[in-house]
Amino acid sequence: MWQEHFQLDGAIIQPLTPEARVTVKILQLNNEQRVEERERLIALGLY
Repeated sequence: MWQEHFQLDGAIIQPLTPEARVTVKILQLNNEQRVEERERLIALGLY
């Protein structure tokens, strides 16, 4: 489950496990563009 490995801190995806840390880094889940897009989606209620 997603919740076992990650949690949202605003628009930032926080890794909770070693596997999640690798995933966040390799997929660049918290790069500036992705965070900005996630912020827009959250504001629209779509995330």
